[in-house]
Amino acid sequence: LVRGIPGMSDLLTEAGGSLSTVVVDLESGRAAHGVTPSTLLAALADTSNWTSLDPSQDIAGLGARPDYAQVFLLRDNDRVSLLLLPIAGQGYNGRIEAVLALRGDMNTIAGVTITRQSETPGLGGRIEEAAWQSSFPGRQIFDDEGSIRFSVARGSASSIHEVDGITGATRTSNAITQIVRFWLGPDGYGPLIAAISRGEF
Repeated sequence: LVRGIPGMSDLLTEAGGSLSTVVVDLESGRAAHGVTPSTLLAALADTSNWTSLDPSQDIAGLGARPDYAQVFLLRDNDRVSLLLLPIAGQGYNGRIEAVLALRGDMNTIAGVTITRQSETPGLGGRIEEAAWQSSFPGRQIFDDEGSIRFSVARGSASSIHEVDGITGATRTSNAITQIVRFWLGPDGYGPLIAAISRGEF
């Protein structure tokens, strides 16, 4: 599944180790009890397995967040060396879906690929281009205090936390910033990232 996503196969080959998948309970950051990759879709068809988001929390424009998500981990011995996270949110013209890969430090971006988007061709639609996605590897999500600093710049990236902006596509750029910030924050994968950082996953 993941190896079929452009760019991800190369990333997995380069990282080495063995890939596994698990359904995570987003609230606890632990493996979900009673929900497996094969039963995830059925679980998410039940509206009780979704959490409504307060407008102040809902920076990605989701409305509600699933309580469970399937993530992919690459382990090198006992250590997680790569974490692949599905992320999604509202773009300018519709839903944007992507897979974000984090290095084992849980802070450095290894890569990103956009798996679904309906942004304006030639403008926001350029988020699908490999040239734009190539500015992600090596960028850092958090600052030294643990605050999320990732953003899509208004022009060229000028810090370790920024990726290049897309000219004429401010709303799409802002959407990507908010989607990443939401999913790596406390209402998204934050508890999972903390558990992995503590060596508990």
